[in-house]
Amino acid sequence: MRRVWAAVVLFAAVILLCVSGSVYTAYAAQTLLEQTTAIRQFVYEENYADAQELAEEAERQWIFRSRIFCGYVSHAQLETADKELASLKVSLEAEQLVAAAREYKGGICLPA
Repeated sequence: MRRVWAAVVLFAAVILLCVSGSVYTAYAAQTLLEQTTAIRQFVYEENYADAQELAEEAERQWIFRSRIFCGYVSHAQLETADKELASLKVSLEAEQLVAAAREYKGGICLPA
């Protein structure tokens, strides 16, 4: 009888682990999605400093949470999200250069 109860407890622990992992993954993915939406809004408003800060925070969270995502999200989806977040920083820098070029009225503005 003890073996049956041990099996039931072990089964419940595994189910709890799977459900909590799925819930946490959904929460973390939603948080990252909200951050990317906020970054797009900052870029739309030409608030590049806040967009850059939020992009760096999103990248830190991605690095921290990607270990957990590996267990619950397919590799293709992880790779797509990783590429998108990696290119986000470069896109923001390009947007900042374009904005600086618009403000510069004397000709071509080259970064130092």
